[in-house]
Parts: sequence; structure tokens; C-alpha cells
Amino acid sequence: MSVDTTIVSQCLHCKNARCQAACPIHTDIPKVIEWVQQGKESQAQQYLFDHNFFSAICAIVCDHSRQCYGHCILNFKNDPVPFYQLEAALSLDYLRHYHPMVQPSNQKSVAIIGAGPAGMTVAFKLACRGYTIDLYDKHEQMGGVLRYGIPDFRLDKTIVDQYQRILLECGICFHGSTIVDPVMVKTIAAMHDDLIYANGAWIARKLGQGDELPFVYSALDVLENHIHFDSNQKIIVLGGGNVAMDAVRHCHRDSPNTLLYYRKQIADMPANPDEIQAVKDEGIEIHELAAPVRFVDSPQNGIIFSKGETLIDEKGKKYTRMVEGSEYFVACDIAISAISQSVDDTLWKDDGLTIHEDGSTSDPHVYVIGDALLKPATVVEAVNSVNNILKYFD
Repeated sequence: MSVDTTIVSQCLHCKNARCQAACPIHTDIPKVIEWVQQGKESQAQQYLFDHNFFSAICAIVCDHSRQCYGHCILNFKNDPVPFYQLEAALSLDYLRHYHPMVQPSNQKSVAIIGAGPAGMTVAFKLACRGYTIDLYDKHEQMGGVLRYGIPDFRLDKTIVDQYQRILLECGICFHGSTIVDPVMVKTIAAMHDDLIYANGAWIARKLGQGDELPFVYSALDVLENHIHFDSNQKIIVLGGGNVAMDAVRHCHRDSPNTLLYYRKQIADMPANPDEIQAVKDEGIEIHELAAPVRFVDSPQNGIIFSKGETLIDEKGKKYTRMVEGSEYFVACDIAISAISQSVDDTLWKDDGLTIHEDGSTSDPHVYVIGDALLKPATVVEAVNSVNNILKYFD
């Protein structure tokens, strides 16, 4: 392939590269750029794939402004190196032509619960080492949040298809549309040498008052099931994270009367700054310092909010609190909650399992990675959690 190196031509090849330090997986960015500039593109591609199985996707969905791009020393000249653009070009091309080489069977088997970024990564890494892999997921296809959480307008699902192809070429046995419960997981564990929990954060946090009303949805359900609404409906999305940004942009494509409400200030939103800007660019109205209190259906459907105020405590830390007596009502046809999500830990909760920081546990044959270990995490963080347990499978 031929890559346009002008997109990274301003790279200074810093000895102590801040971009690399800010990358959660510490990709050697200066080295990759150097290889490309020397015409060694295949070497750069191989490194990116080996270093980060999901490099092709991280190049698209990572929070670049808080990681490599945002820490480039050339930010002081307002001319940072857009390495993620180079990474995308290299990795997407490599992915389309890649076919795995798998070592002979080592006669050991591993069961993996969850086929999201972490589960797929560890399945690939172990399959290539000769392990027999059974991969279980509640969804029909592999991908987890990549396929069922991130909208198509942000991530082309044909990229996820390529990863699924690679895993199947590795000989991995995928058990899709399979809901694993605490009883079933014990049966699965007894059939394998090792068990890895890689289930994602698919449980939506509830507001606690009125969540059961028929006009109230969770953002995870809307995105996962591709739910669409009428163009004349007023839709309110609650939250400030990436799921909220994806949900509000998804709904705005159905109805122009889609609004975003957040309990703190816009500057405090944990979502990727680029995703927040995309919401603004699409003309979606954002209401800040609006804390949802309860959903109501009488005399009409809507949400009771409380006004928030931002204060500074005695240690100089910023915090937001609700103003007493400031409740107000906002009518809507559809309310979508994206206030938080969590992992189903019932699979191991009653086993007395102690989970260590690196993903190993008190059971030498059980491991926990991805969201199951880190709570809701990014794709690159999920991949990095896999690297921490691979040493136990040498």
C-alpha cells in the first residue's frame, strides 16, 4: 500500500514522546511514523496489529484529544500530529488482507464469556498459541459494544466483520445468542482448563423513580436494538458520557426535536470532546446543570428536573449540587436514560472469588478482563487488560 505521509510529516520524533506516554497501550508512535517515512509500511502495520489487536478500531473511536493527539508537543503551535489518521490507514488495509497463523494444538481449552473487545482479543491471542477456544455471547454475532453499542455512523460494521472473520479462521467456536447464567457457567468451566470472564457493561443504571413507564428507554436498549422513533416526537436523552452522545445523535436522525440534558456543566462531561463537538455540530440543543429527579406520566409524559449549581470546596475541588426547591417539569414523548451502566457480576459473585488488579483471581484457572474487571472502559483499555493476563498462559 501507499500511505500519505504528509499527514504526519511534522512529527519531531521526540525521544520521550508524550503521545506514546498518553496512549493507554503505549503504542510506539514515533517508531511507526519513522517506519512509514522509510517506506517500511508493512513493518509498521505488523507492529500495530501485534501490539493492539483492535488498532483499526481504536484509530477511529479512541479519545484522541485526551490521548496521543492531545498530548503531542506540537499542540503549543496548534499543529499536533494526527497519528490516528495514519494508524487507521495502515490498520484498515492490513486487516482486509490478514489471515491468521495458528500454532498446533497444545491440548488445552479455554472458555471465554463475552465476545466484545476484550473477549475477542484474548480469544485471538490464545487461539494463535494453540488453545482450543469456546467463545460465548448473548448476541447473535461477535463484537459486543463495537457492533451493538456504537452506531453505524461512527463505526462501519464491516470492520467488525473482518475481526469476526479472523477469529473464525483461527478455529474459534463461537456460541452466539447464548445467555450464560450462574448454573451454566459452572458447566462450561468444568469442560475447560481455564475460564475467562469478559462480559461487558450492559446493565443500565436506573433513575429509581418512573423508570418502568412505557415512554422511558435505556440508551443501551435503543442502540443495541436499533430502536427508531417518529419524526414528530420530542425526545430527551439524559447523560454526559459517550453512550449519551451516541444515543442523542442516533435519535436526532429520527427526530429533529431531540435534546440532551446533563446534570453538570458541559465542560464536565466525561464523553470524548470530539463526540461532544459532533453533537453541537449537528445542532442538538444541550441543557446543562439539569439533574433528573423522576419520570412522570401525569398530567403528561415528562421529566422532573432539579437545577444544579457548580461550587468549589475548601480543597479547591469542583462539585455540583442540586438547588433546593428548584424542581421543574419538562414534557417529552420519549425519555432515554444514559446515566451509567454496569457489569453483571452474578456469574461469579457467589463463588467467593477474589479478583486481583491484573485480572487474575484467587482461582488459578479463572480470569477477569475488560469491563468485567475495569467497569465501563474504553476499547483500548479493554485490549490492555488482556495483555496483563497473557503471561499466565505462556
